[in-house]
Amino acid sequence: RFQRSYDRLADSVVFHILPTLITLAGVLFVLFRESPPMAVAIIVWIVILAVVNYYFARWKLQYDIHRAGLDSRVTGQTADMFTNQSAIEAHGTYDVERARHALVATEQMHVAAFTWNTGTVFHAFQELSIAVIKYAVFAVGIALWIRGEFSLGMFMLLHSYVFQITNR
Repeated sequence: RFQRSYDRLADSVVFHILPTLITLAGVLFVLFRESPPMAVAIIVWIVILAVVNYYFARWKLQYDIHRAGLDSRVTGQTADMFTNQSAIEAHGTYDVERARHALVATEQMHVAAFTWNTGTVFHAFQELSIAVIKYAVFAVGIALWIRGEFSLGMFMLLHSYVFQITNR
């Protein structure tokens, strides 16, 4: 399990986080030259999203650790039941073992559902945040363009940058 987690983390850093940071640095460099207020707005949005992500991840970690522990217990009990099948049959404790296993498996199911649902709700929050920033960039860009403070080309560039940063 640790190896899989490490592989997922390494893949996330190499294939998602690093390219996004490089893209973000380039985008902010251009934006600070062309429209500092828009660059600051995007930085504020990113900082808010990063802080919320950090605190959410710290809060959710306790449930993820609990779920992993329950997963290990279920796996251990299952392996124990299979390897000791003859002893279970000889002592007639099948119902006891089944009830013990069902108790832990049910708890694991509930904790896994909770962590899954919590992650799904938070993902929806992130998607809503991305939609809001896209709409805000669109609305502010049009307002600046109408006032003559923003060219249509810069508006399109900014909009494409937001799509690049969010990968959506």
